[in-house]
Amino acid sequence: MNVSISIDFSQLKTAIAQCNLEEKLELLHLLEKDTFSVRFKKLLHSVQTDELNLEDITQEVEAVRQANHQKSQNLPSQETSQELEPAAESFRRGWDDVMNGRTKPIAELWDGIEVKI
Repeated sequence: MNVSISIDFSQLKTAIAQCNLEEKLELLHLLEKDTFSVRFKKLLHSVQTDELNLEDITQEVEAVRQANHQKSQNLPSQETSQELEPAAESFRRGWDDVMNGRTKPIAELWDGIEVKI
């Protein structure tokens, strides 16, 4: 059975306020999924700059990845640089995942984790 009702935004907010946490999280998940492309485009526009180029970004990412990997493995830097995938390739692979919809909504990252409020 389908039912259609008309409510204003204030009434919608009142209805949402009456939902339990699980229902609110489900609504959040639906809204995140529905607005992802718009939010992602705004993010890209906000970080767009002529001051950075791919080479600078690649060097910085590579340095951070090496430092993080070195800390987690306690390896000398010579060994670390040989084991890591080049940052540019990692970025391209991640970008391809985003552009082809192979992502998970942030709300799903918390699935299975209990939060005590």
